[in-house]
Amino acid sequence: MIEEGNLQRQALRKHSITKDDLLEAVHRSGNNGNLSDVKSAYLERSGQISIRMKSGGRHKSNESP
Repeated sequence: MIEEGNLQRQALRKHSITKDDLLEAVHRSGNNGNLSDVKSAYLERSGQISIRMKSGGRHKSNESP
């Protein structure tokens, strides 16, 4: 849903996730909510959104869509 800080709108639509849902997941992962700092964000099979920051580390949101 995010690749190298760029929002992948087609992926958001495919999974019925809004930009606000994604921003909330970034914020809940302990980051400032700035999408430009996100290396990638993707939907897990469990329905959770995983966030990987550019500086490294992987954070998983506790939110289901």
